[in-house]
Amino acid sequence: MLTGVPYFAVDDVWKEVEPFIARCLDKSREHRYLSQDIREMLTSSDAQLWIQGWPEIDGVVVTQIQVFPRAKECVVFMACGKLADDWEETLATLTEGARKLGCTHASAYTRPGFVKMLKQWNQRQTYIVKEL
Repeated sequence: MLTGVPYFAVDDVWKEVEPFIARCLDKSREHRYLSQDIREMLTSSDAQLWIQGWPEIDGVVVTQIQVFPRAKECVVFMACGKLADDWEETLATLTEGARKLGCTHASAYTRPGFVKMLKQWNQRQTYIVKEL
């Protein structure tokens, strides 16, 4: 079961969470963040941490809330590790948490193969990047 971690408790689980974050950043070839940047985002409430399992953590999800003129959106920023086999269940937990924060929408940047698993989500765009 996916569980939200309050910003003030992130440091308590960081030792267990950081390897997941680092692996996710490495696997996605992320160039904009290091794991310590994610930690700062989480401890300052600029992002939200969700964990699968405790005391042994199996997976990690990081979300961000973005506010637009006509929508408040929960963005699935990263997901790594072994999460529930039923992604719809995992996403239902995240979207319920987002609703409680006043969000009207949820979104994600994701790999093309992952889109196929999300039956109730619509693909509108894909984020691409080129190193200069």
